[in-house]
Amino acid sequence: MNEEQFLLISKISAGAEVPDSVFFQTMYGIKRNLAKDLDDWYKYCLTNKAKYLSAKKASCSKFIIKNFGKLVAPADMLEGVSLQQFMTVDTYYSRAKDEIGEAIMPNVDNMLGALYLAPHTAYFVEPGDKKTKLADIEANALFMRKQDYDRKVGAYLNWSMIKNFLSKAYPLLFPESTEKDAKNNKSTDWLNVFDNFVGDDIAHAEAYKTMEATDAFRIMNKRIHDYNQAKLKAHGK
Repeated sequence: MNEEQFLLISKISAGAEVPDSVFFQTMYGIKRNLAKDLDDWYKYCLTNKAKYLSAKKASCSKFIIKNFGKLVAPADMLEGVSLQQFMTVDTYYSRAKDEIGEAIMPNVDNMLGALYLAPHTAYFVEPGDKKTKLADIEANALFMRKQDYDRKVGAYLNWSMIKNFLSKAYPLLFPESTEKDAKNNKSTDWLNVFDNFVGDDIAHAEAYKTMEATDAFRIMNKRIHDYNQAKLKAHGK
């Protein structure tokens, strides 16, 4: 799916009405004059085929909106994203839930400023690495304020799809949210999660922050699994 198609789907998900001719041309490359003459049955089949994309549980492991100006999205499967970066982005994501639809979205801007980084910048720079600079996420957030509204909402929704992907890859760490969770605006307390992850190894806390996020998730998911198994064994189940 390209960016134009994804943004169209995100608009529809947000409740916008899109003419059939625009939908079929964007999603399937059918010229507008031909789309207008499509049989109702074909329209139904083609629309139904793309329906899953607007579902709340749609998942994706890559960033469809690749950049905002010079700021670039992470690689597929969150490659190169540190645990600290992930926790920062996801914290702003949770805070931004009530902003979608508003003209000003400060938490969305902060979220995207923490997610999309300039080339040769990073959250952490290895000693002696003269080619990489620390990312200025505050400056990135200010830059995001001036970016296209629909693209920012699309990037926000893309993160939701990334989270759905993670719930399948690491189900114990990222359990699927329920309607009750959404109603109560329940979100992950990453500070508490991180403290439990580090445990007594406080001296190496910084190393945990710089760890690749997916590596950390694999370890945490296994720890939860082992804990649950030990608990069942203790209760004789």
